Amino acid sequence: MLIVMNSQATSDQIDHVVERLSAIGAEAHVSRGEFRTVIGAIGDDAVIASIPLEALDGVERVMPVLK
Repeated sequence: MLIVMNSQATSDQIDHVVERLSAIGAEAHVSRGEFRTVIGAIGDDAVIASIPLEALDGVERVMPVLK
């Protein structure tokens, strides 16, 4: 799962998403770019999808990674 943060996302908002993922046993890989931050979530897709990530502050969109 890829979580794309909006361009105004704060470090606290990014950390909160990472903490939510860690709480369910998922790994979070943060990639900070010049304009966007992307968080790659690795773990059980069904469990990750059960979190309303789109509703968290700073999240622009959530995209599944297709095989």
